[in-house]
Amino acid sequence: MEWTDTTNPYTIRNIGISTGWGSTGIWSFPCQDCQVPIIKTPNLYKYIPLTDNGIAMGNPVRQSIRFKVKANNDAHVALMSSNNPNDPLYEIVLGGWYNTQSVIRDRKQGGHLAVYRGRVLNSNEFRTFTIKWSNARIRVEDESGKKLMEWTDTTNPYTIRNIGISTGWGFDWNMVIPCQDCQVLIIKTPNLYKYIPLTDNGIAMGNPVQQSIRFKVKANNDAHVALMSSNNPNDPLYEIVLGGWGNKQSVIRDETGWSFGSVSWTSAQFK
Repeated sequence: MEWTDTTNPYTIRNIGISTGWGSTGIWSFPCQDCQVPIIKTPNLYKYIPLTDNGIAMGNPVRQSIRFKVKANNDAHVALMSSNNPNDPLYEIVLGGWYNTQSVIRDRKQGGHLAVYRGRVLNSNEFRTFTIKWSNARIRVEDESGKKLMEWTDTTNPYTIRNIGISTGWGFDWNMVIPCQDCQVLIIKTPNLYKYIPLTDNGIAMGNPVQQSIRFKVKANNDAHVALMSSNNPNDPLYEIVLGGWGNKQSVIRDETGWSFGSVSWTSAQFK
């Protein structure tokens, strides 16, 4: 199906999924072409949340991140307790002090709770690191999985809800976030005509927002997809119905309910 809105096109900011009319659904969202975001940070000590760059933290929130960074020195990573970098956080400094030392801290510019002495960054090539957090323990590894630093918060551990990155002290840097193990997300929708936003299940829409999505769905009939103009399914949206009317017809609709295209489906599984 294909249709062009020539009157009042919406900007798509989220996607919702739903089933109903006697049908439940199982939706599979493979890694979206395993795109690798590249983030450039300026010479400014100010944390940029990864979610602002379309990198989802997952639901439940992931417990590790693997990334590559190219910098002279001072690559800072914050394990944040909220989306606000002014709230409590853990701070990992990679290649600080002119690339001679790396540390773990329990707040911005806090005391050194774990230290690795040695050069870990290179301004001419990307270096890979993994940061893991679980049960209040923070572990930093190099590309081979060798431990660089480790520390456990035994007093007041924070729940990690976002990650921030920052530089400063005279240098900027480039960060690459590879696809995190190319995990396939499975979402089950009930027999209820109510849209579930994909962002509520840890699927990021990207920044800028992506312009396509690939998925699989298994249902008897009425698999509905909403291209939403906001995170609220009550706001304007486009609706795609797959296998409606007893799995006999599929349509594209705008918020008025008018149908603009249709195609017949005969299989109970849609791809």
